This record gives sequence, C-alpha cells and structure tokens, in this order.
Amino acid sequence: MPEGVDASMIGVLVVGKLLPTWATTLFIIMLVSALSSTIDSGLNAAASLYSTDVMKYSQQDRDIMLRFERGEILSDKEKLYKYLLDAKRLSGSRTMMVVLTITGFLVAMGVIYIPRFELFHLWWIFNTIAACVVVSTILSLYWERLNPKGVFWGVIFAFL
Repeated sequence: MPEGVDASMIGVLVVGKLLPTWATTLFIIMLVSALSSTIDSGLNAAASLYSTDVMKYSQQDRDIMLRFERGEILSDKEKLYKYLLDAKRLSGSRTMMVVLTITGFLVAMGVIYIPRFELFHLWWIFNTIAACVVVSTILSLYWERLNPKGVFWGVIFAFL
C-alpha cells in the first residue's frame, strides 16, 4: 500500500495498477453510478418512512387515507382533501431528502476536516446506529401492536 492511502481503497488501486487508463476510467464511472443509485434508493426509503411514520396526521387525514387504501369511493370534497394531503406528504418527503442530503454533506466534510476522524470511524458509527434501529424498523413493518413509546425505549436500550 502506498503511504497515506486508506486500506479501503485497495480495490481501486489494484484496478488502477492492472488495467489500462480507459478501463480504469470506465470502472470508476461504473462505481460512481452504482453508488449514486444506492444513495438514491436510501434517500427515497428514508423520505418514505418519514412521510408515513413520522409526519403528524389528523384523524380525518388517517380516515381518508384508510378509505382510499381500501378502495372505497370518496366524495368530491374528500378527493380534493386527499389530493391536498398527497401534496403535503410529497412536500414532506422532498424536505426530508434535502435535509438528509445536507446532513450527509456535513458528515462528509467532517471526515475531511476533523483531525483523526476517518472513513473507518464513520463506518463503525453508522453500523452501530443501523444495528440499534433495525429491529424496530422490521417490527414496524410486520407487528401491528408496535407503538412509538416502545420503539423509542427499544432504540435507547440498544444504544446502551
């Protein structure tokens, strides 16, 4: 390994050493494309979770969403209300995507500018966070009795 190069870059270094320049350029383009696709999927998933599980809805909002999901016929007034509710959810999702993108950018700047804070540390921090929330995320999909208070305390205990 060259001096000062992170061990996680070994794959790119090997490709750069063994392949011609045009193939290395193609490899890097494919790598960046795959990364942007993965980031896009993660942003969409987080924005969807935010708009369905975190945003506050009134009882009337929930009733109209439930009736729509059941396929019941809505009145014209309810259709208009559902349209406005969808616009509100879409706006909330877009806002969350922007917030997450800015947060990710700030974390990346932290890796660059905070002394002795490297990708290795960031990797373990995010693995820890993911391990703490994965059980509650899966339970929210399959268990009807899950409540917000239980999720909160479950995540807190997982961090401890």
